[in-house]
Amino acid sequence: MNINPLFELQLTIYQLVTELYNPANQRDPARVNEIQTRLQQLQKTEHAWAIADSLLQSEHSAQHRFMGALTFTVKINVSW
Repeated sequence: MNINPLFELQLTIYQLVTELYNPANQRDPARVNEIQTRLQQLQKTEHAWAIADSLLQSEHSAQHRFMGALTFTVKINVSW
């Protein structure tokens, strides 16, 4: 069974945002930096528009919606 690559990216970004705001990771600056770097890479991809939209519509948390808005901002600044 093949999984849609965009769906996989969305799962990845949801997981990364959850990890970023996990209090246990806040004590590990290297892990936080790793997560932020990966999120920044994803915000610059061709799929960033769909990822941002998905995050904004998220019912997970305010942090996920914030990351959606931030992703739109980054994508606009990078692409336009």
